[in-house]
Amino acid sequence: MAYDGVGQEEVVKIGFRQAERIIDWVETRTAAA
Repeated sequence: MAYDGVGQEEVVKIGFRQAERIIDWVETRTAAA
């Protein structure tokens, strides 16, 4: 997915940020279980 005015690096950074959030959420759920 490419957006006008948004470079590939920015898209990758956003993807990594979202992935980190998901990992944190999974780790929290696992620790609470």
